[in-house]
Amino acid sequence: MWIQQGTTKFTQPEEMARLCDPVGIERGVWDISTVDPSVCREAAKNPEYQAQIFKAIEAPLKALKEAHGYLSEDVVCLSPETPNLDAILAKFDKTHHHTDDEVRVVLSGNGIFGIVPPDSEPFDIHVQAGDLIVVPAYTRHWFTLAEDRFIVALRVFMTPAGWEAVYEPVTATPPAAVG
Repeated sequence: MWIQQGTTKFTQPEEMARLCDPVGIERGVWDISTVDPSVCREAAKNPEYQAQIFKAIEAPLKALKEAHGYLSEDVVCLSPETPNLDAILAKFDKTHHHTDDEVRVVLSGNGIFGIVPPDSEPFDIHVQAGDLIVVPAYTRHWFTLAEDRFIVALRVFMTPAGWEAVYEPVTATPPAAVG
């Protein structure tokens, strides 16, 4: 994982923390060496392959879900062979937010999350295989693929409806915590 802000590239954890922590973006690295790369491309189409991936990352997935209260997961694959790839990417390459966290663990390939903090300059987070990113609910961002146009990622949800993109110019803040 690395971050680009303007013309500056950040690769050191403390540099990335300076940009990500004020926005609440969690980052991490997962050991995905137990995930068979040959199943990644097929996982988005075949539940049997998804089951193999879930089994290979069972312990860290369980810990993540328990720590945050996430309830479900799936695997997404985007590649030049994906039907209507440009239309799919067009749904997410404009600034938007979600009412739930956007949680991704990159299993193969790479992508770019553009983050639009409310009080500072935007920056791009470049993710690659093994990277975990959690973009908090209500955080303005966008997503696109890197030049190779290929990514396989684990997606983790509270509810699938919570990650639907909200595009209007939002000044809303997350609801106040209850209790």
